[in-house]
Amino acid sequence: MKTTSSETTLAGAQRPETETPTPPPAKGSWRVTKVPNLLQYRTGNYFARVKVKGKTIKLCLHTNVFTTAKLLLADKLKEIRKFKPEVGTFGQARAQYEAALEQNHTLSAGTRYYRKNCLKALATTWPELDGMSLRRITATACQEWAHRFTERYDEQYFNNTLGSLRAILTGAGFGRDDNPPTR
Repeated sequence: MKTTSSETTLAGAQRPETETPTPPPAKGSWRVTKVPNLLQYRTGNYFARVKVKGKTIKLCLHTNVFTTAKLLLADKLKEIRKFKPEVGTFGQARAQYEAALEQNHTLSAGTRYYRKNCLKALATTWPELDGMSLRRITATACQEWAHRFTERYDEQYFNNTLGSLRAILTGAGFGRDDNPPTR
């Protein structure tokens, strides 16, 4: 037989009435945690919340355990912020870089000329690069190009050409950690 909280126990003392759990927050409400970018929905599930290009994105972490949610949050934020190229091919990104190079009034004419020569050297040592999709440029391909480039040119010219390559990929939308020549 099921006993209620008002019944007496064998010792004769009354058991205290059990507390009813507090009702969950109203539908659609979120609980803010002390961890940045981590929210908990009324159902108990944790979500990652981040703004990307002015738009708020919420993704479920598929857990209702706070410590697990904290561990999963970093991976989910990295996934949300992952590189999505704005330009299709490297040739298009290079054209944007050259246009920005011409419009940059802080650079001297000699610097512009030198950077254009770096781009010519890049094109001669990696001829298939202009037609290549940005997603296909990998760290391994960059290392192979670097090996070919250093056989023909000196270190300083390599470093400046590498800087131009990084600048082109950064302008195309690669983040600092996603930029293949920096890996």
